Amino acid sequence: MLLFLVTFQYSKAQVSVYGKPGLVSIPTAEWFENKPFGVSYAFVPDAYASNLFRTNLEAPKNRARIVGFRAQFTSFFEVGFNLTQLLEIKDRIGIGDRHMDARFRLLKENNKQPSLVLGVTVPFSQAPVVNHDYIVATKTLGNLKLSLGYGSPYQMQTGDNSNLFRSIKFEAKDSPQGNDYLVGFFGGASYQLSDNLGITAEYNTNTINTGVFYKYDFFIIQLNSFEFKTLSLTLSSHYSLE
Repeated sequence: MLLFLVTFQYSKAQVSVYGKPGLVSIPTAEWFENKPFGVSYAFVPDAYASNLFRTNLEAPKNRARIVGFRAQFTSFFEVGFNLTQLLEIKDRIGIGDRHMDARFRLLKENNKQPSLVLGVTVPFSQAPVVNHDYIVATKTLGNLKLSLGYGSPYQMQTGDNSNLFRSIKFEAKDSPQGNDYLVGFFGGASYQLSDNLGITAEYNTNTINTGVFYKYDFFIIQLNSFEFKTLSLTLSSHYSLE
């Protein structure tokens, strides 16, 4: 497996803790060319783990580790999958919450326009507390990348597992799971200090987060700070399938 991976041409790219092209926790409209495949691992401390995006219940404290995968099938379509495991209760919940989403590139960045991406959560995902449907634009200005997006306050969910397609329904994200992740406007910036080192800052509709990242060949290390209170680590690799 390792030999298979290192034979790929590599592509440098920053991702969010969920393994999506993004900053700390928000997605961006960056599009990694050459149909890349990506893998990521993130550790999120208990105060900011995925179950605390809920707003209508007192969630227990649980550190989370998030494993993400993504594959770009065409020049405008990409699928992402991640698995979130809450470490304090992993023996009870098993493999963890599954989340799957699709990204569609609506505009390709050029000198006059930003890149524009639509993200949609697959309604059969088993992690409704991190569901997010959004549209986001990203523009490159030299070493600076700026992103601005809007997250829908509604989500698609399934109510009856016996007939998944007929049971799809739209509901407010704050009911019943209390999800307030990416509800409203969000945005952030990334600045490349050198060929390998960069910094980020974001507002994810709830918190202001910052980070620093280091790129070495096909491997990227990101050290993130949530509200300047606690640290999170993200590791990722991205490979060309051509």
